Amino acid sequence: MFFSHSKNLVLIGFVAVMVLMIAVVSVGYKEMNDINRRMELIVNKYNAKTSYITTMYTAARERSISLLRMLDMDDPFDRDEEYLHFNKLATDFALARIAMGELGFDEQETAYSEEQYELTRNAMPLLDQVITLLLEDRHDEARDLLLNQAIPAQDKVLVQLSSMLDYQDLKAKQSLQAAKDSYKQAEIQILILCFGAIFIGSLIAWFVISHASRARDALFAQVTLASIGDAVITTDEDGNINYLNPLAEKMTGWNYEKAAGKPVIDVFYVSHEQGAQNFNDVISEAIDSEEPLTIINQAHLKNARNESIAIDFTVTPILDEDTELITTEAGYGIVTAQLVL
Repeated sequence: MFFSHSKNLVLIGFVAVMVLMIAVVSVGYKEMNDINRRMELIVNKYNAKTSYITTMYTAARERSISLLRMLDMDDPFDRDEEYLHFNKLATDFALARIAMGELGFDEQETAYSEEQYELTRNAMPLLDQVITLLLEDRHDEARDLLLNQAIPAQDKVLVQLSSMLDYQDLKAKQSLQAAKDSYKQAEIQILILCFGAIFIGSLIAWFVISHASRARDALFAQVTLASIGDAVITTDEDGNINYLNPLAEKMTGWNYEKAAGKPVIDVFYVSHEQGAQNFNDVISEAIDSEEPLTIINQAHLKNARNESIAIDFTVTPILDEDTELITTEAGYGIVTAQLVL
């Protein structure tokens, strides 16, 4: 049989392997969710904001171009149609700005948004004034105002929107890099946990294999002890009984179920043949000191039936081939007794 604590070690090792495997699954699941969240952030937030800023940039640029076209139009109907297009671009700009704001801003984006709002507010009156001059057929004044004031003001809006686009591109790249780093970290953690599980599993396998032969030997020894013609009692390291063969049960009057775990001196009560002293202390000392003890033609066993039986007995530690004490379930110390006929 295995050591009593060996079973606990195997159980602990098995539980550790299971915990590590659960940790592998947990880490993988957590990191996958984190990566998925970052990728959704890139797609749903940064890319969406980039799209809205691009719409605003295009609308702002096209408004200036639309005014230039209106300056060169002589047909009032064509000019009115272009004016409608000019107003549509303003609506596209405003809707894109509102939609981007609904996605939420960080500190830098808030600063950009406030700056963009101020620049747009400065440019809008100039553009509207150009429209008013065109409607009044004051083309030269409208051209001068557009080229010298309105377009430069609108260019500032475009430059600021370009900065916002660059910032969104930077944030998307940072989020993508964070997702890559998270993936690498998860990969390393999972590899460490897997190697830990493999290592502990290998230790368990080695432990089981290395002790299998001893388990077979212990089982064989127990079968042998049950078959020999002497009474045999084995104890653990504290001197408590963990085995009686059938002859020992018969001689002591104790069966194994009642004797198991009791001090050997309570079951194997031996006194000097003269009755002057018992051998309890001698037996206990022999077990504690791991020294063999043999008593011949001097001892009487008092069994559970209150009978006194003349015996010879031996107390011997159980050693392996390297003379190391074996503390297995098969025994620590062994007491053998023979009837004196």
